[in-house]
Amino acid sequence: WSDPENMGYPINTPDDDIFFVLSTNGKTGYYSSVRPDGYGDVDIYSIHFLSEDFGLSVFKGMVVEDDSTADKPLPATISLFAMPTDTLLNTTQNKPEGIYNTNKLTGKFILIVKTNMEYTIQVQAQGYATYTRKINASALNQIDKIKLQRTGQ
Repeated sequence: WSDPENMGYPINTPDDDIFFVLSTNGKTGYYSSVRPDGYGDVDIYSIHFLSEDFGLSVFKGMVVEDDSTADKPLPATISLFAMPTDTLLNTTQNKPEGIYNTNKLTGKFILIVKTNMEYTIQVQAQGYATYTRKINASALNQIDKIKLQRTGQ
């Protein structure tokens, strides 16, 4: 991450603007704010970015148990590592770009990645073997089902 930058009005205001979230396509930002002309105590506002290309893509996935015929969702942790261009990735020595958790009920997750980069994901769940694979922007169009095997099988 880089140092925070004040982007000026209308994105940064003297008001209490908090919880900025960018949509997955990068064209709309949402935040909450307390303003005198608002409808309640804290209101949700949106910002539309007309021509900005943030160079981001969405990787959607779902972690399930491999030996389950009904795709039993698993709570898991996904570590996202940027792939070095000149060497093989050693996930024990490199710091992850991000650490994500699956939805505990559905096993689903969403990763936001730079479009022009390759990554390795490492999926870990208690009682299951660690799963590692490469991802890139060309494989981001559908939900990827990751099946984990129980340890000791």
